[in-house]
Amino acid sequence: MSPLRAVELGAADAADWLAANGWGDGLPVVASTPERVDAFVAATGRAGNEVLGVLAPSGAEVTLAKVAVCAVLAGCAPAAAPIVVAAAEAVLH
Repeated sequence: MSPLRAVELGAADAADWLAANGWGDGLPVVASTPERVDAFVAATGRAGNEVLGVLAPSGAEVTLAKVAVCAVLAGCAPAAAPIVVAAAEAVLH
């Protein structure tokens, strides 16, 4: 087994590096940079700190910004934000 080593990558290179090493499930991996998350939140016309609901059974609050981080990581573009947020709200309801 090889020793662990640190690798510094830019946000744009992370997905290619993961794929080249055979890591992941083949689905998109997009770094959730502040700029990308902000663009996703802005596309909703709502505030990032808005609480969408409470996640059972943990009781953790789900904010729009938390949903945006996960959506960006999964490769969702800002244009998909209204649909992703509506789906999250439906699940939380």
